[in-house]
Amino acid sequence: MSRTLTLLAALALAGPAAAAEPALSGTYSSIVRDPDTGERDGVRILLRADQPQPWLEFTLCEGDCQTSVSGPVTLQGQAIAFTVTEEWLNPGGRTHWRPTYRFEGRFVDGGLVLERSDRPGFTLQTLRRTGPAR
Repeated sequence: MSRTLTLLAALALAGPAAAAEPALSGTYSSIVRDPDTGERDGVRILLRADQPQPWLEFTLCEGDCQTSVSGPVTLQGQAIAFTVTEEWLNPGGRTHWRPTYRFEGRFVDGGLVLERSDRPGFTLQTLRRTGPAR
């Protein structure tokens, strides 16, 4: 089976709309490598909050880093929200499974805390700010 990811902006965050904060732009990561197996696990986000329509690039690593997807993101003050849809294809190239996950988070000193309550195995993750936006 193979899979692809689709990224959509969240429809709304609670509270009044606010302009995106360009200072939030950057690369955030929770990726760690297992020293014994070499496998990588975690999430990497490249956020461009300095654009007229803020967007991000999302990479999910489960054993290895899968394909990255880019798309719009909803930012409101220190809050972030976006939706990722995985599309799992069978060997014949037909969609086998298409789960959608909504991510919500908040920016904290030096990082981003992402929450995903309905994704099995996804626990609260703190992504460290690892660099500027490219």
